Amino acid sequence: MPGMTSEAKAIVADIIENVMAGLVSPADKLKIYLPANLENYDDLDDGGHILVLYKGSRYSDNKVSYAVNQNREITISVTIESLSVPGRMLPEDYLDAIISGLINYEMTVSWRQPGKRITVSSDELMGENNGRWRYILEVSVPATIFSGGTI
Repeated sequence: MPGMTSEAKAIVADIIENVMAGLVSPADKLKIYLPANLENYDDLDDGGHILVLYKGSRYSDNKVSYAVNQNREITISVTIESLSVPGRMLPEDYLDAIISGLINYEMTVSWRQPGKRITVSSDELMGENNGRWRYILEVSVPATIFSGGTI
């Protein structure tokens, strides 16, 4: 059974898949990976790719004394690596398209966060090497953890 962290990564990856599917030019569509480690993804020889990784979480104070009930902000790091080629989407345009897709996604009842949204924490240019641009986008997926107790 997948845990909350894996589910959050999958939600983010699915949204990005939908963004890529909506792009008109097949040359603009980047492959998305959810790697267990970064060893095989550092220097992929491709036109670009997107990595979706769990970075960590922040937790609110516990809301009750007889059980655990905390808000959890699951931070997902999205690495966008794109080769800048004339006629293709600009690397920073991927960033904007992905942000738009993520912030407009409504959390579902099955995630127990109806009405809440994924928020953007930061984005940063990590560098460029021979026309390969790398951006890191960090987003926060809202969640709640709880365990029963007695009143």
